[in-house]
Amino acid sequence: MLRGLLRGVGTSLARTPLGKRRSINYLHSSTPVQGWFARDALRRSPRPGGVIVLLRACPTADDLHECVLYGEQLGRASTWLCKLYSVAFACVGKLGSGPDSDNAGKLLGALAARAKDMQDVFDGQTYTALVGACVGCGTFDLAERVFTNFRALAGTEPTTICYNSMIHGYSKSDQFEKASALIREMRSKDIPRTATTYSPLLEYLARRRRIPEAKEILERMRQDEIQYDVRLHNAILFMYSCGKETSKALGLLLEFLKEEEKGGMRVSREMFHSVMDGFANAGDKATVRKLYTQIGLRFKPDSYSFTLMIRSCLLHATIHGTWSEDVEAALSVWEDMKRARVAPAVIAYNSMIMLVGKTSVQDMLSFYESMIEKGQKPNVFTYCALAEGFRGIGEEERALEFMEKARNALGPGDDFRSYQLIRFQLETGNVALAVALLNSASAAHATNFNVVLNYLMRRSMYDKVDDVVSLMKLKRVPFNQSTYDILVRRAGLKSFPVKEVLLLYREMVARGIPRDPRTVDRCVFFCGSCPSDEARRLLDEIAEHDGETLRNCCRKSKAFSEAMLKQDVKKLEGSCETHN
Repeated sequence: MLRGLLRGVGTSLARTPLGKRRSINYLHSSTPVQGWFARDALRRSPRPGGVIVLLRACPTADDLHECVLYGEQLGRASTWLCKLYSVAFACVGKLGSGPDSDNAGKLLGALAARAKDMQDVFDGQTYTALVGACVGCGTFDLAERVFTNFRALAGTEPTTICYNSMIHGYSKSDQFEKASALIREMRSKDIPRTATTYSPLLEYLARRRRIPEAKEILERMRQDEIQYDVRLHNAILFMYSCGKETSKALGLLLEFLKEEEKGGMRVSREMFHSVMDGFANAGDKATVRKLYTQIGLRFKPDSYSFTLMIRSCLLHATIHGTWSEDVEAALSVWEDMKRARVAPAVIAYNSMIMLVGKTSVQDMLSFYESMIEKGQKPNVFTYCALAEGFRGIGEEERALEFMEKARNALGPGDDFRSYQLIRFQLETGNVALAVALLNSASAAHATNFNVVLNYLMRRSMYDKVDDVVSLMKLKRVPFNQSTYDILVRRAGLKSFPVKEVLLLYREMVARGIPRDPRTVDRCVFFCGSCPSDEARRLLDEIAEHDGETLRNCCRKSKAFSEAMLKQDVKKLEGSCETHN
């Protein structure tokens, strides 16, 4: 019977050309068996419509590659090649963010290499799709090269979509200055900006806890009168949550809910998650529970909904020391997740391992074993949680074993993962683990060191600040604007700060590091508080290199005037002594 059914499907597909509308609709709803016959018919008689539909339906990079090869058999007409490669690049970009990302990256490299011979026939849409694919697969260097070539072509100009893809790529790879520069370029060229132009930059600045810069972007959006969409609203909520302005985020969410009742924009589950994230990080279990209840009334809670509940228990226990109570609450959430038949994500396992590790190492290992049995791959957070559990009961050897696994799990290009991990260790009070992670290859980035330095400065752990700066120099990690601001603050706590501040300022100028106005303000203040020859030289150099910033500083502060007055008094005293 099965053979007869398959024979019937095959005959039907063979009689129906794939380029026609009937077969296209058939492919959209095909089962795996029908999909096999569709590909078989495509091999025998390739048609443009069938190739395009099948490209969009390909679940893996290998299938996608096979379809592109079919498409190339249909000829070398420029219109067809542009269409074929535009769709192929768009599909590769989507696969790049899924489980087949490794193969998608390899396929992108192969397609890009073949596409070099066809650059003379590609149109703007094809280049735009290629840039989007590069960003989707995380190959930002290639995206930048393609974008540069695109801009250099005569008679073509990147569209809003192409600029948006590059801004997304720069934001994702922490190149925020380049992303902002592209937005300025769009403004100067009168290229329309959309919500998608700003939302990735806003989101990734918030992830990096660079909230003042994110707020500047928000102000720029208001000036451009951008039409907000769901993702942009979500990015704004996330920004307030990351900036510890949880009440503001909650108030904004309530406003959105009122607008929805009046027929406005529909509030998404992700918007609830963004607000819950801020309260979870603050250890506010009660508010997280209320928001979770609202999600249950409007949507089906997903894995992240349950994870945020568990995370709120973890942070509540960390802040208040109520480990037994919060372990029970988290276990109850875990049972709810099982009853809802929602598969726990890795982050949920990690939070549970961290929680139960404080009360029972045996339970911690049970969660770890269950995680592996369910096919979840442990990551750096998992290994650090296990290391902390063993360290808590004095088993240093096993703790070091898992700490080594954590370092090995961080790849050389995994900057953002290491940043998240370091922040997580600091939030849970594990300063030693956070500092130890700075030794990993992927942590060799100023941002990772800065988050630790800021944490230590806030807690007046100045000896450790000096140790981390020494480690930074030893690993030859270049200082950035934020690093110098921290070092200027650190120097200001010493008895005679001006000499060290002068050297730091000269370093910034020599290396071409932009000076933050707040850093310049601090330098001027130290000159006023510690008048000396070095203070005079520092003021002269600030006037030379940051004159505009200095004038703005004078308008809002008397520090400069006081510094000048003290310098003049000292000069007068010196001349009197000489005269006498």
